[in-house]
Amino acid sequence: MAPLDFNAPSPEEVAETRHRKGAITRRVTREVLAGHGLDRLPKRGERDLVTGAQGSGKSSTAAETIARLKGEAVWWWLVPTLDKAAEQAREYERGRIPGSMPAHVVRGRGAPDPHTDGAETMCPRAPVVNRAASMGVNVQSAICDGGCPLRFTCGFQRQATALRDQPTGLFLKASDYLFLPSPAPRPDVVLADESVLDKATETVSFDPARIVDDQKWSVANDLDTSMYLRQIALLVRAAITEHAGRELAFLRAREITDSALKDCADHLWRREDAKPDVNGSMTDKEIIAVLDTVEAREISKVYKLFRQIRREFRPPRDQLNSVWFDPDYLVTVAGEVERHPRVFIRYVKTPRLRKTTPRAGARRHRID
Repeated sequence: MAPLDFNAPSPEEVAETRHRKGAITRRVTREVLAGHGLDRLPKRGERDLVTGAQGSGKSSTAAETIARLKGEAVWWWLVPTLDKAAEQAREYERGRIPGSMPAHVVRGRGAPDPHTDGAETMCPRAPVVNRAASMGVNVQSAICDGGCPLRFTCGFQRQATALRDQPTGLFLKASDYLFLPSPAPRPDVVLADESVLDKATETVSFDPARIVDDQKWSVANDLDTSMYLRQIALLVRAAITEHAGRELAFLRAREITDSALKDCADHLWRREDAKPDVNGSMTDKEIIAVLDTVEAREISKVYKLFRQIRREFRPPRDQLNSVWFDPDYLVTVAGEVERHPRVFIRYVKTPRLRKTTPRAGARRHRID
């Protein structure tokens, strides 16, 4: 048991401190907005798309322009790779003038740790924790702060501590961070260098029998709800596997509504066995065993199926575009190639942008 800290603030004092900080933040925000003649931050801002041939100077022009900016803001400069981020940081440093924003290269958990000359990764447990993150685990709270014996020595936590002391500036990083938790502050401006479309989408697949597993739809002490949810699941499976090209029309003809699909999605999201229960004090082998068990249930994949159908349900069309069925997909089982039915789902990942980041349609410019 941890020793008692008699100097620790009481819950009431913590709540009061948060209340005071919130009041100060709101007051300062009003003052800053008033200084710029604004009532509130605009929800729609400018967005520019600059195109041009490779080597035409897009990145160097951006570096020179940003280097001349003064003031306090958070810029994210997203590039295809970490090596490119380091290259653009050097380009930016060459153009810096007094008052330019500081630049920081943000490294992922699997990136080489510069403090070890690349002999170790930023997180020595990167393969395991990255897999856990892809399955919905909040790695920082569950593993890093959850008893990981390396949390006081690993490069990723060292970087996170350093970035907490840098609330503003230019943060250069791989474009994967547009869709992953980042140790950098949330951005005011995002510069995406090269297309991020290949990082924005993901495809998963599973056996259609998984859609109607009894265990997925069981609700404790509520047989009626369990039967209601599974009946919807049965119709969804039939729509996908038996009515290709008319999946949505089939569901509407069977009086399936968006509300019913939402009931199924919400049920799967709330299931405790859909999320890995891991912590940092567990060994990598123990964490992998938990991840394997949760992955085998494929609850998260079926959840994504219902979520994706809902996204396509409202437009007046008959066919699903992001979900399809292959009855004879080639898979390798025990070294042998076999044909198995598979449902495929392609979806767009959620960007990690702050709600106040202005959004608008893009204006197109070309550099020749």
